[in-house]
Amino acid sequence: MVKKSDFSDKFIWGSAIAAYQTEGAHDKDGKGESIWDRFCQQEGVICDGTDGKVACDSYHLYETDIRLMAEMGLKNFRFSICWPRIIPDGTGEVNEKGIDFYSRYIDTLLANGIEPWVTLYHWDLPQALQDKGGWENPECVEWFKYYCQVFHDHFGDRVKNIVIFNEPSISSFFGYGTGFHAPGIKSEQAYLRAAHNINRTIHDAYFFLKSLKADYHLGASYTTPLIKTAFDDQKAVEIFDSLWNRNYLDPVMTGEYPDVFKDAFKEANPDTIGAELKTPLDFIGFQYYSPIYTKATKENDEYSFFGVWFSETPDTFDKTS
Repeated sequence: MVKKSDFSDKFIWGSAIAAYQTEGAHDKDGKGESIWDRFCQQEGVICDGTDGKVACDSYHLYETDIRLMAEMGLKNFRFSICWPRIIPDGTGEVNEKGIDFYSRYIDTLLANGIEPWVTLYHWDLPQALQDKGGWENPECVEWFKYYCQVFHDHFGDRVKNIVIFNEPSISSFFGYGTGFHAPGIKSEQAYLRAAHNINRTIHDAYFFLKSLKADYHLGASYTTPLIKTAFDDQKAVEIFDSLWNRNYLDPVMTGEYPDVFKDAFKEANPDTIGAELKTPLDFIGFQYYSPIYTKATKENDEYSFFGVWFSETPDTFDKTS
């Protein structure tokens, strides 16, 4: 068993949450609607009808939550800001009550000896921006830069560690490709547009934030499962590994898409495919839960996505979540 003593003294231990999964208060104090607020109200998309209207109610209970963290000895804590809580329409007017909430949240963490790590985007896009195309719209880069400016103006004096984007593969693959997540779009072309624009956003946000404050510690966090197949189908593994992992990590590291998807991205994004994507992130987060098993599909298979499909790891197999 791995012990804490096996890690370097420089290893940073902490915990993390996401706004929609914990805050609740979905329509309080001027907060705008997010794509998850809208998505969860659609019949049949959540099997038991669960939503985040209340969640853990950390919007009201954050002081108690943070006190418990301090009692546990937690020294680092990552939380996400709900974009529509501070900018209800995604751009334009700023919601001062939302700003005040996160300002108090950050101050309470610091007062308890806990370093705040802020995730700028953990899937809850303002619905007002989704109505304009969401991550499929090339203008999303400028929307996000405006959000970064608001963040910097109000919290940059107290926050230095920032995750620009959490799990871009989830947002684009599940949100715009398979339709499993908000906003519920099922389209190969939508996936290619959303993934490319998210990669552009990470790149531009990095340099924009660095221009505002050079000592920001900026990264992005990726879900990186091991891709396997039970059918000795290595082509399916290559395709799915790109869909989930390399279509995001390769652009950041090399500025290029994997060969298997280069032409597809070019055709789906003719006006922006030449954008610079290579980004010297200060850190890259890897989130690993379990392997994903993939296989080739038949041409007319209902579940086919770029010629492959996948399954969750069986419950009898080892996994972390």
